[in-house]
Amino acid sequence: MKKYPYSYKHIVSGNITELEKPHPLDNIKDKSIFIEYLLKDLKITNVEEISNGKKNLFKIYYKNLYYNIFIEFPDGGGKDISYNSTSKKIAIPYHTTAFKKIINNYERVLVINIYVPLDDNGNPDFSKKVYLIVDPKQIYLSNVIKKETYNSSSRWVKLEEILDVINNKIYKYNNKKNVYIVYWEKLEWFFNDILKKEYIAMINSELSNIPLSDLTDENNKKYNKYRRLFREMLISNRGIECEIINCRINILELMVASHIKPVNKIINDKSLDKLQKITEISDPNNGFLLCPNHDGLFDKFLITFNSNGILKISRSIVGQISYFNLVNETKVINISGREMIKYLEFHNKEFNFREQ
Repeated sequence: MKKYPYSYKHIVSGNITELEKPHPLDNIKDKSIFIEYLLKDLKITNVEEISNGKKNLFKIYYKNLYYNIFIEFPDGGGKDISYNSTSKKIAIPYHTTAFKKIINNYERVLVINIYVPLDDNGNPDFSKKVYLIVDPKQIYLSNVIKKETYNSSSRWVKLEEILDVINNKIYKYNNKKNVYIVYWEKLEWFFNDILKKEYIAMINSELSNIPLSDLTDENNKKYNKYRRLFREMLISNRGIECEIINCRINILELMVASHIKPVNKIINDKSLDKLQKITEISDPNNGFLLCPNHDGLFDKFLITFNSNGILKISRSIVGQISYFNLVNETKVINISGREMIKYLEFHNKEFNFREQ
């Protein structure tokens, strides 16, 4: 029988127990079992593998939103940390190429570990599994990102906290308030009611703190960050689909966040103070999520919409408008309210000026 140099603590039959060998899921190379349970608990079937065959980084589409997910089993923290401990490590893989690419593109990403308690025979009891989900703010707003060091980083959860969640079938923050501990039966509710709000609040905070000076050059890195954050805001509010009613293009990579009142017009608007400019630039009411074709038409003021979503087209493209699946003087888009109408009035005015 193999001898192990450390003792290990895990949840066994409802108790925190010291074991002579590691958890059977420790260091498992094939992550597909974790992916299968995640998809089952979210009641979805499709997954897009994006980690070049490592099978622990993938993309899911859930309720017309998307999430890049890195998934693993939590471990004790390596040989430099006592295995005779109730703390379990959730590693954030900033150093990996695929994960770094997601962060640099400002796409939404989740780091999820699945803790599975053991039964009397020492086998994993998946009927009582718990999801350990790193708070998204801990990923994007960490010093690792701010300083661009991209070193690996970890968050910790105690078995006592996990056991409380299992016994009460709930979700809670860990003691450090950087990891959500979610009982598997609560996972759908958590995605629907907690995660979506967390992302919107985080994006709002990021958008409101971008200096206006970063938005004057459309070719710089910070402007690109802003555009991607604004797109994430629109996706969070409206889902992944071109908002032109008859378009139905819903390919994430093609979606464009199209401002109604353009950023450069806002920056040069002398009637607005700095705070008002930032508010208008980051306001989701000042944008549509469009496919590249319809964004091109709208951005160049070749089409516009009135307060009821009725299309007006430029004389210069009358003979070609059918190629874009559009019909003049028909409703082609839903207008969400008075705030959006305010921005549309600017777009209408600019459109009419160019048509003179």
